[in-house]
Amino acid sequence: MKKLLAMCSVLAAATMFLASASASQNVRITDLAGGGTRGYRAHAIARFINNDGQILVDVGPYSVALLWKAGTLTKIGNIGGAYGYNAARGINQQGQIAGISATGHGYHAYLWKDGETVDLGTLGGDKSFAAICAGIACTPWGHILNDRGQVVGVSDTGTIGPGGGSSQHAFLWQDGTMLDLGLSAESNSQALAINNRGQVLLADDSGPYLWQNGTYTKLSLLPTALNNKGQVAGTVFDESDAEGFSPYHASLWQNGTLTMLGELPGDGLSTVIDVNDAGEVIGVSYASSDHNAVHPRGFIWRNGVMTDLGTLGGSEVYTFPTAINDRGQVVGESVAGATIFERHAFLWQKGEMTDLGTLPGHNFSSPLGINARGQIVGFSGRYDTFVVFHAVLWDFQGTDDGVR
Repeated sequence: MKKLLAMCSVLAAATMFLASASASQNVRITDLAGGGTRGYRAHAIARFINNDGQILVDVGPYSVALLWKAGTLTKIGNIGGAYGYNAARGINQQGQIAGISATGHGYHAYLWKDGETVDLGTLGGDKSFAAICAGIACTPWGHILNDRGQVVGVSDTGTIGPGGGSSQHAFLWQDGTMLDLGLSAESNSQALAINNRGQVLLADDSGPYLWQNGTYTKLSLLPTALNNKGQVAGTVFDESDAEGFSPYHASLWQNGTLTMLGELPGDGLSTVIDVNDAGEVIGVSYASSDHNAVHPRGFIWRNGVMTDLGTLGGSEVYTFPTAINDRGQVVGESVAGATIFERHAFLWQKGEMTDLGTLPGHNFSSPLGINARGQIVGFSGRYDTFVVFHAVLWDFQGTDDGVR
């Protein structure tokens, strides 16, 4: 479980439609929140977008959760708490939002829609979380609720667990009830993702599992993503070498069968980022000697073939895909300038990579999500002068409906 965790009110909108710096002329970039809504330095990051164009925006440093729709920003209500901390962690196709809010005595997971916030409660302790995030990246990638309004996460149980601390168990919340998915009182666990079938991807001290209707199926890989067909994409680790390093390889699990996806030519390491409902997998491949994962090469795996996504032509080998939609469009970031810090968001489709660029005056951008319409969300900023990040929406003009 530790290894898995390591890998993984209406406001006036300050919305501007701008020319995207260094990008294709077919790209329109929208600044969603003007780099924060407070008088001090505050990052704004667009994390998730559904097919209706509703976008979740987090504003820091103490997390204000906002919903952007057609130029209007709506604040997502808190459960309570002295600091008002509120982090939105997923949105479904019905516009329901799941997240984490301060309560005054802890943190609780919540479900929000149309101005109403529902406290999901806990399994007996003070805290529950609808997702675990580290910095910008969240685990899982926005799949902590499904289109049926079911939410998964982790909660304190109010009992003493392994090591003397509070026991934490995976949960599934639906129709006002929080179900404990913990395998036993002697182990800690957390739910990572749920699909529209109600299958839950979870990690326990004893390993990763796929849960469905009370049945736990042990997985033979370290999971990263779950699609609506029940396919689990993840990583398989070899035995440690003499230096203590464990080589790792991208893999796909379905109904008990494990498929090794391999690596790009010349590489010996690979890992998975996401999988869509067509079973297409995106991830990164590394040279066998690149133990620190400094030079990722992005790939898409489809129909048994792994394809190199290419680069934006910068000075460093660095292409990192972040999301894929069901039409096979891939987004990510790649070095486009003279240093590894000058990375730009890209859209890859039909074998071609397009630079999505940055906001004017910025030198870095990163996409975090793409919907079925090909709309892309993420952020733009400058690393070298510590200018705040701006939440952005990229619209790419001229995309075919079928894509692939």
